[in-house]
Amino acid sequence: MHPQVSVVLQTLTERAIEDFRIEFYQGIKNRNHEVNLAHHLLIKIDQYLPSDTYDTDLEYNRMNSTNVKVNPRLPGTRVRPDILLHKRGIQTDNRLVIEMKRVGWGH
Repeated sequence: MHPQVSVVLQTLTERAIEDFRIEFYQGIKNRNHEVNLAHHLLIKIDQYLPSDTYDTDLEYNRMNSTNVKVNPRLPGTRVRPDILLHKRGIQTDNRLVIEMKRVGWGH
């Protein structure tokens, strides 16, 4: 991926996260379930990204496998992320992996 595209994706994702934090503050404060919050964040990310760039998935589970996507920063490891920005069907084209955890909930 071209470095400028990476910067654009990062900027758009950061804007989506900030919008999510503002719009869903009450849900975060009220301790809504992690999957519900991830779903709403995914919607925000989708609103910022052009639809023809990457796919976004929630709790991505490729062909019902427990070992889902290769983590490019840690060769040999696999992750099952809460939110994944990637190209479906291409194992090595992951652009963003988000794992959501709430502090103080035993995670």
